Amino acid sequence: MKLGTISYEEKIYNLEYLSSEEINDLLKKVVTNRKTDFENVKKILSNDGEEKNNENKANLFQSFIKHSNENIKVEAVVERALADKITSENVNQKVKNQVNSIKYGIKKINSKFTENSKNYDIVKEQILDCITRYEDTLRKIGDFFDGKIEQLIVRKLELQTDLIGLYSRQQYLANLKNAKNKERNSEKIKNIFTMGIKKAIDRIKERRLKEAIDVKDIIALQDKTEIEQERQDNMENYFENVENEDKNNKQLIEKVNKEIYLTTTEIQRLNDRKKNLINDAMEEEEKWLVTKIKKPKTFERITRFFSSRINTPKLIKKSILDPLNARIDEFMENELSRIGE
Repeated sequence: MKLGTISYEEKIYNLEYLSSEEINDLLKKVVTNRKTDFENVKKILSNDGEEKNNENKANLFQSFIKHSNENIKVEAVVERALADKITSENVNQKVKNQVNSIKYGIKKINSKFTENSKNYDIVKEQILDCITRYEDTLRKIGDFFDGKIEQLIVRKLELQTDLIGLYSRQQYLANLKNAKNKERNSEKIKNIFTMGIKKAIDRIKERRLKEAIDVKDIIALQDKTEIEQERQDNMENYFENVENEDKNNKQLIEKVNKEIYLTTTEIQRLNDRKKNLINDAMEEEEKWLVTKIKKPKTFERITRFFSSRINTPKLIKKSILDPLNARIDEFMENELSRIGE
């Protein structure tokens, strides 16, 4: 996978040439900035926040959306690059160790076997084929986990995008509640007026006992009272709906934050497991290369003349390459198929 370059905070990062440690440091920086942005937006939306000016709040919120969108996209790219870099570094180190082990084994068999030796090219080609199979097998482990990690990164990006939308929704509801609170306060004044109408009706009814009063006046006042009461009831119902929606939105924010945390934890777990499996793959039997490859005792006393007549290529194939190929076959047939379990 070609990692390429990214631009972040007016700096250019070539991920291809960064180590996994350097990429991880960059990821920590991006994550810290993203968390800071989300903490700041909580303060913006809080009634207890220092910023009280609605216009300033709106500007701060727009800045939050811009920075957050940038951070979550960069975070996804860097997190994916980290997974790939962990795979390549561990596979490369494992292959390097195996090559050194083969070289050591060849030296133990015949220290005089060099590039100028007869059939060296044939042995070199056999080693290259074996090492290529070995590396491909290790990369299959990395590909399996990197595929799962990529799915989680995409899911995490979706969740973070949803979270920005939920905070935007919370800001809208907060503005709506503020507007409705003002309207509710003005309704209190209207309620005082309504109560005055009710008292007027009661007084008219009392006077009706003493003198004739047009019934239409009473009906008109009653209609006006009912209209005002209906307006008040609608206002309270609307305000209650907004409160319920705000409560549900906050619960969704909490739920999404929790899923983001669990997804991040799972990505870290898969990276650790991938690294351990790559390092442990075909490792147990590999140790025999450095502990069991020995010349027969009679070889130690052999003369240079007879030493040149040892069939070194055949012995290398039989003692080193055939066992390694057998371990690769066994791993692919048995352990590789159980990695996802």
